[in-house]
Amino acid sequence: MLISLTIACTLNIITYMKRLSYSKIKYMREWRKKQLRINPVKYKLQAMVRRAKVRAKKKDIPFTLDWEQLIPLAKDKCPYFTEIKLDWGNKEKGITESSPTLDRIIPEKGYVIDNVEIISSKANNIKSIGISEDLYRVADRLYEHERKNKNIELGESLQDMRYRLHGY
Repeated sequence: MLISLTIACTLNIITYMKRLSYSKIKYMREWRKKQLRINPVKYKLQAMVRRAKVRAKKKDIPFTLDWEQLIPLAKDKCPYFTEIKLDWGNKEKGITESSPTLDRIIPEKGYVIDNVEIISSKANNIKSIGISEDLYRVADRLYEHERKNKNIELGESLQDMRYRLHGY
């Protein structure tokens, strides 16, 4: 009898804790949605700083950022792909190529204000693939391919080639 009563009490406590943790999760989810609606840039910058701090600790690299220091870096468009408007309001669910991300310009220097920029997820993914020398090699090879296949003269930009061939 005592054992079954103990088991019943334990099950009731576990059920209560599950309900409590679920309600806390639900509350936090609603709170995050509300904060995102009130000031999406502030919310995203704070989240970027929180996640960067965890990454810096894992990688044992310097971290001296505060979300307010990032406000001047929060632009409307990606500095690498100016046609991409950064999605501060989370209009599209999940991470998209227009999602703003915090990038370390020189990864070894860590998360310090002179070494970070806010860029699109697309640009950050491309940058994270390789070092700049690798990206230059790929770009050079693509340029050679374009030059041969699209009648681009040496040193001519794509825009100049379009104007020369098509007049626009």
